[in-house]
Formats: sequence, structure tokens, C-alpha cells
Amino acid sequence: MSLEMTDCDAIIDARVRGESARSISRRLGVSLDDIFDVLDRWATQTINHKLRFHALALELARLDDMHKVFDAQAKTGDVASGALVAKLGEQRRILLGLGLPRRQDQDTIDAQALPAKTSTERIAEVINRLCLEAPVKEAETPEN
Repeated sequence: MSLEMTDCDAIIDARVRGESARSISRRLGVSLDDIFDVLDRWATQTINHKLRFHALALELARLDDMHKVFDAQAKTGDVASGALVAKLGEQRRILLGLGLPRRQDQDTIDAQALPAKTSTERIAEVINRLCLEAPVKEAETPEN
């Protein structure tokens, strides 16, 4: 089915506003496949190689501007600015593909030390251990 340009614009606008594809399909009387085709065409026209380069260049320029401001403050001894400069550098490396974002492996989480026992827990363990080690008295039998 060939869709009019106004229908394509209406589909895109509705999806941008958050309306579901199924709802748009019912409202406009078109199939879900037609809606997905329109969205695929729009996405390939909107997000292309040139746009990615532009977005990357703009983001790197923004990071550079922030780096200049906070680097000057960090050199005067501002610890928070120093930490921010380090984070900006990390973000720059990630954007350029030179570094990977931090992650925490499941193995690392499992290998973390258990919290230390409280004094109450240690005392309770000693009492339990003493109770188990105490000699068991046999019941006395009365002599007749």
C-alpha cells in the first residue's frame, strides 16, 4: 500500500509523541508493516554517517569547552573540578573508541568480602561453641 506524504508525517509525529504502532495502525487504517516501513525509511534518512560525525564533533567540542573551564579550577586546587576533569577525559576516550566504559563483572561482585561480624555475633558464637563443648551429664539414678 502506498502511503501519502501526509500519512508518513502523521505516523512519524505520532511515534515521536509516544503513540504505539498498533494504535497508529488502527487510527490511520494502515498495516503495521506499512508503519514500520515508514519508520525505517525515516530512520535511515535521519541517522546517517554524516550526522554521526557531526554529533561526535559537537560533543567533543562541548567536552573541550568544559575541560578548559574545570581544568583551570582544578589547577587552583579545587578537588571536585579535578574529579570532573578526569571524568571528562574518560568520556572523551569512550567517544573516540579509545577506552571502554566502566563495568562491574558478576565475578567481582561475588568475590567481595563479607561485612565484618559485630561483637554481638562474635559473643553469640563463643557461647554456642561453649555450650556444644560442655560435658554432657548423665542423669543420676536414685539408689534404692
